[in-house]
Amino acid sequence: MPLWRRFVLPLMLTLLVASCTRDVAIEKTLLTVLPPGYVTGSFMVSFDGTAYAFIEDADGGQRVVGSSGTGPVFGKCSRLSFTKSNRLFYWGRETTPDAGGEPRFTLVADGKPLPTEFIAAGEVVFSDDGSRWLAVGAGPPRAIGELGEISLLVEGVEMTRQRDMSVPTFSPDGQHVAYLAKVDDRVRLFIDGIERQGFEAPSAECGVSALAAAPHPDVPLRHAARYLSDGTVLVMTRDADGWGVYRDGLRIASYPAANVDRADPNCSTASVLAPRSLSKAERAPVAFWWERVAGDAALWRVVRDTRPVDDTTCSEPWRHQPPESSADGRRVVYACSQSQKEGGANVTLLKGGDRYGPYQDVWGIAPTKDGAHVAYGASSRELTRPWSIYVDGKPIFEHVSSVWRPRVSDDGATLAWEAKRDDKDRGIFGINGRVVGSFDDVVWGPEFQSGTRAVWIVRRGRKISRVSVPFSAAARDRPVRVVTVAPGA
Repeated sequence: MPLWRRFVLPLMLTLLVASCTRDVAIEKTLLTVLPPGYVTGSFMVSFDGTAYAFIEDADGGQRVVGSSGTGPVFGKCSRLSFTKSNRLFYWGRETTPDAGGEPRFTLVADGKPLPTEFIAAGEVVFSDDGSRWLAVGAGPPRAIGELGEISLLVEGVEMTRQRDMSVPTFSPDGQHVAYLAKVDDRVRLFIDGIERQGFEAPSAECGVSALAAAPHPDVPLRHAARYLSDGTVLVMTRDADGWGVYRDGLRIASYPAANVDRADPNCSTASVLAPRSLSKAERAPVAFWWERVAGDAALWRVVRDTRPVDDTTCSEPWRHQPPESSADGRRVVYACSQSQKEGGANVTLLKGGDRYGPYQDVWGIAPTKDGAHVAYGASSRELTRPWSIYVDGKPIFEHVSSVWRPRVSDDGATLAWEAKRDDKDRGIFGINGRVVGSFDDVVWGPEFQSGTRAVWIVRRGRKISRVSVPFSAAARDRPVRVVTVAPGA
């Protein structure tokens, strides 16, 4: 072998191996610089993080500016939202003389203005694949102090008008729309505008007193109709016995009272439903909610399709967040508050047979898709900076004043998080125990991409930047390079 090969080939091999094992850099991409007229808190990012939009004060009104262009000027703009296919929707409000000074809303749907008679704009809801949309809003009132009729628009076409109705929902395939509406004092289930089931008005003592004290309208945000993954419909609503849970028309659970109603002393020992705690599995036809056990004590528990998920009882339903289930519905994670004899309460986090805590408080419960691991923030009474961020009961980043909802990788090894050391300072973000940047606002993320990177979109001053951090940066003893990437690269 020639002498040069004895030295050059090993050197080339060494350099090749080094280049393959070198840490990938943190990539920072400047997406936009916000104008002076930026409306604080209005920045919105699409599901995949590739499109954005925000509201800007302009020409005596407001307009929406986005990565795809600039919209028309309205008096006010609100409720920006993206479909999964990155179509942008929002409401524009104008006050016009011919409407008697009342505001009127226009829905801008993927760049197309659709004027409405709404004086109050409601939810815009999309099908799972983002191909279909619906919107609700309230029209002019018939009398002072009343709310007008609620209209449901499906892709711009009015499906119904009701005095009192729930937020509609699409079926998993996007082909059907379900909602509840109160008609002639009875709540009814409608699918595609056709009545499918009626529920008798309460006639039992607890239900009668609760209905008499209920707000008007009663159905929005208090009653629920949800499609499960197999296309069946789960309903929580008032019925003759008080409240009932129905699945495809069959009642599977009954409760004399619900915790959204004014408490009746005569019903203090009855079983109670917590309708706002309803959650469902992503890929399995199962649902979860909180219920109170009948009896003298305030004993609450989480149930899966009416059956307790474990033998734990709690002092009250966890109001910060509903139960979080794995995609297949087999595992559920929830926080349990238990009163202490000396006063106050301890909070425990439960994940299957695992119990973490106790803590003073828990925030931002975020399990992995399979439910095997969970990230969350929890606080302690003894600390000046009481919050820490945990994975499966182990503190990963400690002693901060506040936390956002974290994210943990499927294998439980990498934690992406945001926090504040002090409420007067900028927030910080990082992975595992390493801080990688600071922010004024986090507008998207953290999200994991390709199983190797954590990504945030953050605001610092008027600059909006995308920051992509390799998992390898979690090793605090490794040097980290930061490189600037051009948009679209």
